[in-house]
Amino acid sequence: MKKNSLIKTVDGIRRRMTTRMRVYVDSKRIFKKLVESGIAKNRAGNPVPRGTAKNAMINLSHYEIVSFYNSKIHGLINFFSFAGNRAKL
Repeated sequence: MKKNSLIKTVDGIRRRMTTRMRVYVDSKRIFKKLVESGIAKNRAGNPVPRGTAKNAMINLSHYEIVSFYNSKIHGLINFFSFAGNRAKL
């Protein structure tokens, strides 16, 4: 089966150009969900929300708190690993 390709000449060099579908992360939607769940809140005049305190973690060690947030971050990064703009996360 032959792929759809386009042969383009740039500076006398023939190059095959294939089209690829790209998927992007909707970061505004993710920020909105973080605010709704109470993990972050919007500050006046700043479009990017900031993290909030989790009082339930006050008795945990620093290692446990950092591990908790790292697991959340790694989960998001792995979920959106296919996205073209995952660096925005």
